[in-house]
Amino acid sequence: MNTRSRLRDEIGARLIPALRSRGFIGPDKIRGNQILHEYVRQCGANREVVAIQFDKRQKPRFVLNLWIEPPGGERAIVESGGVTIQGRITPGRGSGTGSWFRADRPIWQRVVGIRSSLETRAVDQALQFLDSIDDWFREPRETKVVRTIRHDWAAPREPSKA
Repeated sequence: MNTRSRLRDEIGARLIPALRSRGFIGPDKIRGNQILHEYVRQCGANREVVAIQFDKRQKPRFVLNLWIEPPGGERAIVESGGVTIQGRITPGRGSGTGSWFRADRPIWQRVVGIRSSLETRAVDQALQFLDSIDDWFREPRETKVVRTIRHDWAAPREPSKA
């Protein structure tokens, strides 16, 4: 079994049950090579979404994306104008997947031949942020833990009459 498979198993054994205990519904296991796995809970008229996103190049890394989906869905805001806010939780603050939750060894460990299993550590790190996820859904804003991305969608313009 490769590191990516072990990481998926570890997420299925520990992170997914923790999300479910907080009211999120989604697949009970991470299967195949799908990149995005969504877990949703209803909060009033809105849906709160936590998406586990894996590295597209099949590296054993993941990030937690957050967003609140309004009653008409995000598509309604995109089509009629409005604002959407997304959050992203990573253990590091850099850019790229190097700052994600990682189960692969850093290059220096590979060079000197250190072998270690980091799947448990990556999931342990993610579990530490569960309270921050709940906090972000109550008040979606930038914090030390959650980076926030705001999208402003312009309302469509009326066609001009010539």
